[in-house]
Amino acid sequence: MAEQMLAALAYLHELSVIHRDVKPSNFLLHEDGRVMLADFGISLRAEDTRLTRTLERLGSLAYAAPELRTGRDVDTASDIYSLGLVLQALLTGQEAPERPGEGLSGSLGSLVVRMVEPRPDDRPSAVECLAFLRGASGGQLHQAVLSGELSMAQKQACLFALTRQLADM
Repeated sequence: MAEQMLAALAYLHELSVIHRDVKPSNFLLHEDGRVMLADFGISLRAEDTRLTRTLERLGSLAYAAPELRTGRDVDTASDIYSLGLVLQALLTGQEAPERPGEGLSGSLGSLVVRMVEPRPDDRPSAVECLAFLRGASGGQLHQAVLSGELSMAQKQACLFALTRQLADM
């Protein structure tokens, strides 16, 4: 499930979209086991990082990254932080964890700790998280997918292949 959630974010981020409201209720579980990300009502293009003005439209503060809560610019790392909290809630059974990264163990736990780093620059990308979960070299996969050397069709094919492999797991 974690891999499908990350695959959804990786795809969005590849399209330069920031979701800004990643929370448990925005992941839909299909009867065949697929996980889908929903509710793009406050999403933005990565080039447009402005903060939504009203708190009603801000999204769920319980899962919001520190930069979103304090009115600083957001980017894809903000979605990573929020997904880290969602995964922590799934791992610990605590809804909206109050202490990000606390009480986790194992490889997924260590990944979540990295995802909820306070500084956005210290968080891995969605592609790097996927690579970590799959045991691949995050840096190499990240470069292959996001470098200018691949066409958009090749990048989409790579992400589609990742998603298919994850769905088969």
